[in-house]
Amino acid sequence: MEKDEITPEYVINYAKRMGIENPEIEQIKSIFETMKKYGKNHWWEEKDPAISSFYQLFEDILVLGDMEVYEAGLKKLLERAIVWPTELLTNKESLQKEALEAKTLYSLGINHSEDHGKEKLKEGIKGLEKIAGDRLIKFNLDSLNLPDRDENGIDNSGYDGWLK
Repeated sequence: MEKDEITPEYVINYAKRMGIENPEIEQIKSIFETMKKYGKNHWWEEKDPAISSFYQLFEDILVLGDMEVYEAGLKKLLERAIVWPTELLTNKESLQKEALEAKTLYSLGINHSEDHGKEKLKEGIKGLEKIAGDRLIKFNLDSLNLPDRDENGIDNSGYDGWLK
């Protein structure tokens, strides 16, 4: 078997590496068909989670075995927080459109504006409000006086009491 060939055995081994010890036949078939259509583009093995998450977003079959990698990759690609997994379930089409735009910027090394992330997060919260209704505790993001954070989301101001 050459390295890039997708076979049922490859899929079974991949599933086991992802922690699925006894994958069902239908599960293997679905993943096999999804992987096969990408040929030598093994995006599910990509080291950069933004790239693998981009491709996963356009698939109905979950190929990425780690949902944390999927979430982190989307956050990295879209340069914003995501209401996880609600936004994915209620707003997938909008996320796909945003991801297509972000992929172009990402490949060029261009970042979104800070306001872009805030607006998209608000859209995600609105989707959550539609589902949760009155059960959701509402707050105004603009009214929160949060300290500045670095690129990793770490408050370096000492505001949270950790830095003195």
